[in-house]
Amino acid sequence: MGLKHGRMSRWTAWLRARIRSSELWLVFIAACVGAGAGALAMLQGALAHALQVTLFGIEPEVRLSAAPPVAVLRLLAIPLGGLILGLAGWLWMRRRPAPPVDPVEANALRGGRMSVQDSLFVAA
Repeated sequence: MGLKHGRMSRWTAWLRARIRSSELWLVFIAACVGAGAGALAMLQGALAHALQVTLFGIEPEVRLSAAPPVAVLRLLAIPLGGLILGLAGWLWMRRRPAPPVDPVEANALRGGRMSVQDSLFVAA
């Protein structure tokens, strides 16, 4: 990000040459990508748990599946979250000419390719 196209293509060419010259580079790159993906998955899980703690009023060390019964007023607020999510999806569709690509569809039909914007939308 912020790199000009020429500098980026030189960097990718350098990286491609290293990967082709030694399988250790490929293992190193794969380990970095795997570690990054694992860190992002842990972050997403932590964010989801933080939302559960906030929205359902449970203790941070308690998981939602083991939580005591949730207050009725909190349960009545759940449709509000669905409404907000629906409005966000509606606004997204008005702004984009095509619907966001489903990750399973992208893997099956497009070789796993998704735009960054679609990936961020699905993650959010």
